[in-house]
Amino acid sequence: MLFAALAIAAATGVMAPWDEFARKLVHDWSSECATTLAFGITRLSSIAVIAACSLIVGAGLCLVGPVRTAVGMMLFMACAVGLENAFKYLLHRTRPQAFFGASPATFSLPSGHALLSLCFYGSLGGLLAAPLGTRARAAIFTLLALLVIGIGLSRVYLGVHYLSDVVAGYFLASFWIAVFWSWWGSEGPRRK
Repeated sequence: MLFAALAIAAATGVMAPWDEFARKLVHDWSSECATTLAFGITRLSSIAVIAACSLIVGAGLCLVGPVRTAVGMMLFMACAVGLENAFKYLLHRTRPQAFFGASPATFSLPSGHALLSLCFYGSLGGLLAAPLGTRARAAIFTLLALLVIGIGLSRVYLGVHYLSDVVAGYFLASFWIAVFWSWWGSEGPRRK
């Protein structure tokens, strides 16, 4: 699994030169405007925003869609938070020194913002795009992909994560999306 390989590379120091290079490269582009934008975009994947949006989407799905899909979305996101925390405490990677603002008190790998943003916005894109035509689907996924990438880059820009933390978050999210939704499906857990 790509997540495991990256976690091992980070733990053994293999990623250190690449992470420092990425931090310096991103920090060299810092400005007051970019910092304001980074703080704004990073909030779109804070636990409070993701939890609120998950509840809103779940309630909306209960009203207009299959209740099983709503239950699936809520279970999926709750388990994503659990995965994030389990791996943070299992791996114990110390955060880098923040460039802007305070460093969060949690561990660094994987980036929760990266993991939760890809899980939530990726699943939301799948739900929104399912009934649409090819062009509309492409537009939705492009916009949401740019948002998820922007969230990850904002974490590196602010200095609260290494690039490898963000990429590890994306790898873990991709794995979780594939495993959960292939098991759950749109009508609930698949039976044998």
